Amino acid sequence: MEKKTIAQRVQEWIGTQDKACIQETDVSNIKFEENKSKITFANSRKAKCYRLQIDGCIIKEGIRCDNMLIVEETGETFYVELKGVDTRRAIEQLEETSKKVYWSKECTRTAIVVGKNHMPKADTFIQSKMKAFKNQKVDLLIIKSPGETNIGI
Repeated sequence: MEKKTIAQRVQEWIGTQDKACIQETDVSNIKFEENKSKITFANSRKAKCYRLQIDGCIIKEGIRCDNMLIVEETGETFYVELKGVDTRRAIEQLEETSKKVYWSKECTRTAIVVGKNHMPKADTFIQSKMKAFKNQKVDLLIIKSPGETNIGI
């Protein structure tokens, strides 16, 4: 039996999700924007990606983040929470979503908060949450907005 590629495994997982919640894209700049917070994923290779609407679509109730982006070829997964000012709440939303929605724990997973206020990394809450994310094999990235942030994929 042939081992499936990452792309095949991502496609299978995507196939189990609500199609209305997913947008397939290969554009060079994949943008998420809300509450004057914005992040752009620079997709210079124009790799096939899947944008998932988590809030109100994949997860309709409970604590959840806004969006998710999966790069088909590598399986790299980004959880995105665009927040006005409540960074702590955003981190909790990302933490809950990363526990509930994932196609694999083997590939790189990154949780990203984009917000107007900045919490110092020395903050004990941030330190404990970074450790909790690491235990789930998820990197936590906190970005101060406004302005546009670009992340290469």
